[in-house]
Amino acid sequence: MTLKRFGHIALCLLAGLTGISCDGDRNADTPDPIPAEKMVNLTFSVVAPDAVRQSESRALVTTPDKDNYFEREASKYEKIHTLRIIILRPGTDFQGNPVKDKDGKPILDNDGNPYDKIIEHNRFFTFNDNGVVRYDDMNIKVHGGENKTIYIIANEEGINSNRPEGETAVNLSDLTPDKPYVKDTIEDIEIHAAGGILYDNRPEAAKKTYIPMAEVYKDVYIEMPETPDLREQKVGPFFITRAAVKFSFNIKSDYGEGLYLKSLTFNSLADREYLLPRNTTYEPEKPTFGQNGITGDTDGIKNPSNTGNSDIVPDLSGRFITKYDIPEDANHSPFTFVFNDEDKLGKEVPTEISLLIYFCESKFLPLDGETDKPYSVELVLHTKFGDKTVVATSEKLALGNLPILPRNTHVKINIDLGKNDATVELVPYTGVWLNPDFGIDRE
Repeated sequence: MTLKRFGHIALCLLAGLTGISCDGDRNADTPDPIPAEKMVNLTFSVVAPDAVRQSESRALVTTPDKDNYFEREASKYEKIHTLRIIILRPGTDFQGNPVKDKDGKPILDNDGNPYDKIIEHNRFFTFNDNGVVRYDDMNIKVHGGENKTIYIIANEEGINSNRPEGETAVNLSDLTPDKPYVKDTIEDIEIHAAGGILYDNRPEAAKKTYIPMAEVYKDVYIEMPETPDLREQKVGPFFITRAAVKFSFNIKSDYGEGLYLKSLTFNSLADREYLLPRNTTYEPEKPTFGQNGITGDTDGIKNPSNTGNSDIVPDLSGRFITKYDIPEDANHSPFTFVFNDEDKLGKEVPTEISLLIYFCESKFLPLDGETDKPYSVELVLHTKFGDKTVVATSEKLALGNLPILPRNTHVKINIDLGKNDATVELVPYTGVWLNPDFGIDRE
């Protein structure tokens, strides 16, 4: 099957993952004050990225169909290296009473009122070098008969890579089970770029970063285990998205030999983004796992979620992002790629350039009179005539088919110097079912 670009990595959580270890949660030996018959063993596993092998040139698309392709990861730093699952439960149980902590005491605020949300679990999983099971199989015991909020965060070490000086580092392990969840604590986490660059994973880079990925699922209903078969439940499939954008360039010319690309400027990229997708609209729609009518069934367990286009396999295809928000105080600035490969002249044209440099998703507003063309590129070219070097700067080439620049997008810019124009392809990622030897990064 072939599928379209502009979407987002599908990483599903189901049953049966091996090769992981965990920490950051309540001791398994601690007695639970809630009767055991009200508890559910909730199981998870991971689908990691792969892709079909098409590479044909295509135009920008804004709606998915079954005839377009997705791209595989470019390096191990685009795979899952660590995974954190944070589960919130309501502040009151299925009987309307305040939930209790591990010592059996009601969890109340200073006025004696229950909180809105309580942290039920905070589990951090790391993958062994050799893929052998060390401790946990992602089986998490939760309270039944409740709507949960589930945060799924991969490669969180990248969150603090460029944190501004003096700003407190994010530490997700501080979210302790049985403590109240302060509204928007995770939702408001921002990732910052430094000098325009979010992450630099080029071979010559001194330090490389695993690309963070994240999603939140609200109102995930876990059934009350009133029958033995409901003591073991699973939810999903879930997907998560990479919080990054990267670029490639394909430049051709009709001017003959001796033309060199000195630099290329892209206008304009944000200097920060949210860790979680913010006010995001997906196509197909993001699946829901809420209570189904009055039956108590969970649609993520027994019924398919609404995933839109039936021609697409939602577990494998990824999703298009058509709307999203970035921080209101984000600044947009041009970024210049500089090339000095050929005697400091630059890259000889024609050339294909694919750099493992990542940037924030951006939402640059169109300039006056440019209602639908907010982004553009500009080139600096060198050529030799005898002993003289001539510098030529191109006009700004509007990227008319790049209306938005969301996360998890590989932006492929095709520039034709003869025609003096530029077009864009946006290529997403997909996922496949995990087997023990593929998909999870193991150094």
